[in-house]
Amino acid sequence: MYYKLLIVDDEKTILEGLKTVVDWNELGFEIIGEASNGIEALSFIHNNGCPDAVLADIRMPLMDGLELMKCAREEGYNFQFIILSGYDHFEYVQKAIELGAFNYILKPTKLDELKEKFKALKEKLDEEQKKNIIIQKGFKSIEENCLKMLLNDKYEQIESELKNLRQNELFSEGNIYAVSLMRPILEERLGNLIEIRENVFKDACFPCNFITTADDSGNLVIVFYTNELVGPDAFDKNIEATIKDMIGLLHKAGYHARVGIGNIVGNIKELHISYRNAVLAINKSFFAGRDAVVKYTKVAEPKPGSLDFYKEYETRLISSIEQGDKDEAFKIIDQLFNEFVSVELIQPEYVYKICIELILAISRSNKNISASIEEVFDERRIIYNRITQFETLEQLKDWFKARISIVIDIILDMKDNTNNRIVNHIKKIISRDYQKQISLISIANELYMNPDYLSRLFKKGVGKSFVEYLTEYRIEKAKQLLRDVSCKSYEVAYMVGFNEPSYFSKVF
Repeated sequence: MYYKLLIVDDEKTILEGLKTVVDWNELGFEIIGEASNGIEALSFIHNNGCPDAVLADIRMPLMDGLELMKCAREEGYNFQFIILSGYDHFEYVQKAIELGAFNYILKPTKLDELKEKFKALKEKLDEEQKKNIIIQKGFKSIEENCLKMLLNDKYEQIESELKNLRQNELFSEGNIYAVSLMRPILEERLGNLIEIRENVFKDACFPCNFITTADDSGNLVIVFYTNELVGPDAFDKNIEATIKDMIGLLHKAGYHARVGIGNIVGNIKELHISYRNAVLAINKSFFAGRDAVVKYTKVAEPKPGSLDFYKEYETRLISSIEQGDKDEAFKIIDQLFNEFVSVELIQPEYVYKICIELILAISRSNKNISASIEEVFDERRIIYNRITQFETLEQLKDWFKARISIVIDIILDMKDNTNNRIVNHIKKIISRDYQKQISLISIANELYMNPDYLSRLFKKGVGKSFVEYLTEYRIEKAKQLLRDVSCKSYEVAYMVGFNEPSYFSKVF
């Protein structure tokens, strides 16, 4: 960073020489303008802002260097002066020093002397900058502490301290205020608020005055303020325009953001009311999705039992999970989350609680796999922390669906294992009793199971019906017996469980 330098001299040759011969960047300066007398110099400053330093000749027409210094000081400008003077004007140099000039350079100017004086000036400016940063940080800390106390309805505790801050525009009498909360999201995680305050929003020009801080929930707190003469309607429009510009800057930096806007209040004592309502508004933005901007509207607290509507979904969801029907389970979850959006009274905290209740109900209904379910959803003690990390309802729904999908897979795997055991048991019965007159009904009675269900289960596990499998098993046994030439075919038929030798011959 270079310090800004304005050069003032009525002699064009000297002016051009100073601009071209000296490597100002090497000395830590950049020339931002030039003037031929004090009047032109003041006009430049009025139009372009205050430089860090002015290099000015003492003797100039219309307004000389001394008068320029005097007028600048009277107008409140506090930049550093280095005076150019000839030997015969030394009495002017003394006067300039009295007016606060940093140093002087005699004409004709020697390059080494000029460099030495400006190196010393840069050291002084560097030191002042360090001191200003320390002072600003101290003031910023006091200002931010007062702001947080006001947001938490502790005006009385800092009332005397606020009197010392009246010169600060934020705390001036006759202001109106509104608080907005912003949750900047970068790659699905809460953004770095310090980076946003110091980099993303730095040097941007916004339609509305504001100051920022952070609250304990990780929100960027934006306190908007303006003079009451502006009026609430114009103030409201300026707030909306500012937030729109902020979101645009966040998008360029790779962020998304949810925003909640509190109501306008008539004085700084009521700042906590606007903050509280901004909290309610940003909670509603959870349901609207990322980049949602929600203004506060009066919301009543839910009455006990008014949120029990989810019980119906709980019953249906558990049933679909037990049946292993993912499509139906996802359909029910979509319906439930759509109802979350439509229920006017609901806040994110209630959604979190309902999701936890559903998880626990699913675990209780499937006791055989409750340990596995807890692994899927994490341990109970951290389920809430896991759920509350999501910044939008859509993110929470996607996570919930993914976990339900895993639970259904676990249940289906367990059913497959159980079914395999049943099928294998039926095969053992066949190998034991194939010579007898066994049937699916007799085996179902032995296993205390429904024969129709057993039939479907067996065919699904083996790929053929019970009768087909039993017949093939008996034929294989018959082949082994027929290798003994002493055995008659009709005898073998009876030995492997066929009642009719003719049917055996036909099947064989």
